Amino acid sequence: MATKFPFGVAATEAVSGTGGTVEVEDHLTIITCSSLSGAATLNLTAGDTLTVGAMLIVKVVQGATGRNVAAGTLFDASVADLTGVANDTDIITCFYDGTAFVGITDWVKIVDAA
Repeated sequence: MATKFPFGVAATEAVSGTGGTVEVEDHLTIITCSSLSGAATLNLTAGDTLTVGAMLIVKVVQGATGRNVAAGTLFDASVADLTGVANDTDIITCFYDGTAFVGITDWVKIVDAA
């Protein structure tokens, strides 16, 4: 295992297609979802070194067709699914409470193509 954030760099993951599963272990993990080919589901698994308070940032970059993104396994039920809008970019921040990733924010539109 590499040195964890903040002493090392944050873990980064990329998800495309119709989603996938990301193992989260670092104190800060940034997931970028792009090149989605249909409605997607983002599932998470807890790695052996995941600790309470770990932060997760999910960034969804939409293409010419907006794609919905469902918050799957290991997301708290309060985390809303994202309704995709063409050419938008959305971001959400969550923290790990020992059971699930709980949203600190709702989805925030950082690029609004409208």
